[in-house]
Amino acid sequence: MSLELGLDLDLPEESLEDLETRLRALDEAYYRDARPLVEDSEYDALRGRYDRLAESQGIPVARRYTRSVGDDHSDGFETVVHERPMLSLEKAFTHHSLLQGRGTDLTREESLSLPGWESTTAWGALVAWARRLGTLLERDPETLELMVEPKIDGISVSLVYEGGALVRAATRGDGRRGDVITAQVLASEAAPAAVAEMGRFEVRGELYLPVPAFEAINQNLSERGEALLANPRNACAGLMKRKDPQSLRGCGVRSFLYLLPPGLQAISLPDSHRGRMDWLVHQGFQVHPAVRALTGVAAAYERCLEFSAERASLDHDVDGMVLKLDDTSRWEELSGTEHHPHWGIAYKFPPERKCTRLRGIEVQVGRSGALTPVAELEPVRLAGTVVSRASLHNRSFLARLDARVGDFVWVQKAGEIIPQVVGVDLEQRSSDALAFDFPDRCPVCGAVVENRGTGLDEDGNSIELWACSNADGCPAQLSGRLEHMASRKALDLESLGETVAEALVREGLVREVFDIFRLPLDRLASLNLGTAEAPRMWGAKNAAKFLEALGRARTAPLSRWIHALAIPEVGEASARALALAHPSLDALANSVALQALVKTQELEERRKALGARSEANKARTPEMKAEAKLEQASLRQEIDSLQAEVKRAHLEDVGPSAARRVLEFFAGLRGQTALERCRELDIAPATEMVAQGPLSGKTFVVTGTLEGFSREEAKAFIRAAGGKVTESVSKSTDYLVAGQEAGSKLTKAQALGVPILDETSLRKLTSA
Repeated sequence: MSLELGLDLDLPEESLEDLETRLRALDEAYYRDARPLVEDSEYDALRGRYDRLAESQGIPVARRYTRSVGDDHSDGFETVVHERPMLSLEKAFTHHSLLQGRGTDLTREESLSLPGWESTTAWGALVAWARRLGTLLERDPETLELMVEPKIDGISVSLVYEGGALVRAATRGDGRRGDVITAQVLASEAAPAAVAEMGRFEVRGELYLPVPAFEAINQNLSERGEALLANPRNACAGLMKRKDPQSLRGCGVRSFLYLLPPGLQAISLPDSHRGRMDWLVHQGFQVHPAVRALTGVAAAYERCLEFSAERASLDHDVDGMVLKLDDTSRWEELSGTEHHPHWGIAYKFPPERKCTRLRGIEVQVGRSGALTPVAELEPVRLAGTVVSRASLHNRSFLARLDARVGDFVWVQKAGEIIPQVVGVDLEQRSSDALAFDFPDRCPVCGAVVENRGTGLDEDGNSIELWACSNADGCPAQLSGRLEHMASRKALDLESLGETVAEALVREGLVREVFDIFRLPLDRLASLNLGTAEAPRMWGAKNAAKFLEALGRARTAPLSRWIHALAIPEVGEASARALALAHPSLDALANSVALQALVKTQELEERRKALGARSEANKARTPEMKAEAKLEQASLRQEIDSLQAEVKRAHLEDVGPSAARRVLEFFAGLRGQTALERCRELDIAPATEMVAQGPLSGKTFVVTGTLEGFSREEAKAFIRAAGGKVTESVSKSTDYLVAGQEAGSKLTKAQALGVPILDETSLRKLTSA
């Protein structure tokens, strides 16, 4: 099982956008229908690479991709349009670098003592929200009557009652359309089937699975030898998407209701949130007992800090608190943006920390050969799941941490997903704790470990990059490349995940990635994914699906094939740019435009060096000055000619470093082998062309969290209409499509005068 955490040598091959795309796809499957597509360790590795790359590029935490439930639609379920969108709330949290692994948030006094506290702390975000609210209401922020309630880590639900009965239950979906789960809610008795009120009304809240019920389900699964569920939230999502509602009787799903949306009710309701919560209780709904009415944001924040310590005793998962204006008569005018209302804000708890014993340290090998130490822990329940493995990042981090086998270590989850060791409890260190010796040979193939230079971690500390030197013969590297080739954004080879990739390499069926195109059905079906003692065959059905996917892959779009080859520094976005500029892999391997791009950089460096030497040499004769000027002019002319070649090929979005990597790849053994195998196996990637449409000739950048479609769907929408999508804002950008938490790209676009579009404006632009 691969766990590529720490500063991974695979990192330069991927852009931040590529990593976000993969994380979003995994999250949507994981949180939408409780169907993990990869092992937790693989997800952790991907998230670790994203966070480190984001940190190296200076992307603030608030502007990075975070876990998102996304569109929870599942096939086979009727969908319904919500009468009012189910919007998310603005979030308030403290930057992780300020918490220093403490697990508790900063007090108001601690926050105020920090420079820039307004934008980096939860207290700063809450103060800003209260000030905006006070301005809108023409009230002193300190006199605002607020309601503070726990933020349940469940799945959002909308319940519509009419004639005293539940007539419709629907999931949040994409915020505008959700799946109808009325039968599931009724069968599970998660919410009242009947109420006293006969008029029509809608109430919203969270479905959740109490921890005891979750543990009972996993106990039953374990006894039957089936895979365990990841956490209560995912278990609840999976239960609510069962096609057989009767199987949900007694499953334990419950609900906390917290919102009667303004503008939707056909009944008379109190004009305060407090009164409405009391009304819900009298109707038989479950309202969280920890809801409190408080005056002023300072008191509300104190309640958030106080409840953080209480949540460990709850039988359900809570990941924050929600602050709402109590006066619901003003909510309608405070409806806010398309993304979130102004009447409420969500406070996020810092990552929970637990102390547990370090049982051992394993070193794993990534597809580029990067060595990553991973902690093997005494299992501990942390942020909703049981953790037994956690990141130790890299060799340098491990040395600074001085964690020894047998130590008690502090563990937390970055983003409430990735388990990380953040410290050692030295007071509990025993005399027999063993220091770990980092291997000088690859733990998989035994090849010599080499130092590939140094880098910087997210805190600016220098770290050494160690990797297996056996690039062509290491089974771990081969299985990693094979898994990458089969990934959804590459060739999308169904069923070929980490376990299958490792088995194919272990059994000697694959000695290079193209061997998968020669495998017969019977051999694939009999592939043992387990052990000799406990065999688990892949099976004819999975093998047949895989062969069908291989057939489709032979003519997959060229961009997918370029991405699949795992060329260093070439991610999904640059692979697409390269595919649009070249008709085939052979053309890419011999690209004159890429050669021009590399040559341009070399000449620019030479021109700058010549200018620097001329400046430094004060004793130059007129002849020398004339000669230098002539050389500068010659270089400038050659550079202009090369840049014109690059522009004709539309390669402005590919950097010289990536261009050099592509040319080096195809000049080397792996690249030459790839070209030969494509010819032998009749693999003919489909040529790609820019679509023509209403957005033709226009360049777009997409940023932030969009409500109507994911960022990738927005890009596909633009491309289908003929537009071009790039990753960075510049003077040549025609439009920026900005969602929630747009961040630095929005700031730059505003500074450059680039027009800003929301989702509605984008759709109108294509229909104009």
